[in-house]
Amino acid sequence: VVGAGRVLGGTCFAASNVIAPGRVRQVFNGPLVFGELAGGTSARADALEAAFQRAGVAAQQSAAVRHDLWRKCVLVAALAGVSAAARLGSASPARLISPNSRRV
Repeated sequence: VVGAGRVLGGTCFAASNVIAPGRVRQVFNGPLVFGELAGGTSARADALEAAFQRAGVAAQQSAAVRHDLWRKCVLVAALAGVSAAARLGSASPARLISPNSRRV
């Protein structure tokens, strides 16, 4: 609709757990990563990174944002299914050694 030349790719690295109905606790807040989908850096991404920094947002421009998107996809694919089936939170340190995860 807006054209690929007007869009930056991006992802965030964060983890949250539902602690009660309607209540979510953020347990890890990593950086927001963004960049040109074609790769490399650009003046508009530089400007966006500077704006995020002025606002106190942990964000960084990536020269390989498609790589970052795939990295997150692989991470989620590897951990989310087991965590959900074992009823473990996304940031549970015992995720892979819990008796629930062993039964899965």
